[in-house]
Amino acid sequence: MSDQGSSGSGSAQQAGRRGWLWWAFVVSLSLNLLVAGFFIGAKISHHGWRPWKDHGVSGFAHRLEGERQQLFRELAQSYKEHWRSFRRDIRNRQVEAVQLLKADPFDREKFVSALNEILAERVTARRSLSEQFLTMIDKMTPEERRAYAEWYEEWRGSRKR
Repeated sequence: MSDQGSSGSGSAQQAGRRGWLWWAFVVSLSLNLLVAGFFIGAKISHHGWRPWKDHGVSGFAHRLEGERQQLFRELAQSYKEHWRSFRRDIRNRQVEAVQLLKADPFDREKFVSALNEILAERVTARRSLSEQFLTMIDKMTPEERRAYAEWYEEWRGSRKR
């Protein structure tokens, strides 16, 4: 009987150790997966992308030196103010269109007219932005235009991943 009693307590000790090892394994695995997930998530979510302000000609201007960099930064800043007014106007027209949707009775003609005004404002804004872009491109030297094209391809490629 003494053999059975000692073997019974030995298996209880082994079961206690196995339970402890099992929980240590689960905690270790969880921590490893958490750390791996953190690094993988950081890599996937950032994948070489630069902050929002680092795009277009103003993003490229960081690669230029001295006066040229300052010239393009100032041009980009002046265009941003112009672009903000377009966005504000479009936003206001969208708010007006939403108010027309809420109105009872619904006036389809007014709503269609509001949508057409929003579309016209967007077209005007895009046209203005294109003209501003061309003005900046006209001010570039041939080397700067080639460098901009290469920078843009690199920037665009990193955003497609």
